[in-house]
Amino acid sequence: MWIVINKFGDEFEKLYYQSMNETELEKKLLMVTKDDGKVYVGYIKIISKPLLSQQIELIPFVSGYRESERKILHFTTPYFKVLKKLINNTDFESIDEEMAIVISKEKIVTVSKFNPKVYKKFQKKKYKLAE
Repeated sequence: MWIVINKFGDEFEKLYYQSMNETELEKKLLMVTKDDGKVYVGYIKIISKPLLSQQIELIPFVSGYRESERKILHFTTPYFKVLKKLINNTDFESIDEEMAIVISKEKIVTVSKFNPKVYKKFQKKKYKLAE
């Protein structure tokens, strides 16, 4: 698959593939922003082959939205609490069947790696600057 993605894929697809193949769980997290302002942070489960139906399947970790004018990010749904319970119960089938979401590439505006520790540091600095 990497040969096909490397030759025919765009930067989004390369980032998806790299994320899927990370060995550390925390490094697998990606933040996907859709054209409607909805934001998902999660783990890529499946990517389509380049030049075919362009979509990704994601297991969400947390989701939220970006404000329409200032684009400030607000997280509203902490999926990680449910994920943790399902993982502890080794209920991996439920994760795949009930939590996975499919997002069309046409709807994706940005994709980036997401590190919760780095995000928290930026949030602390943001509030200090605002004082």
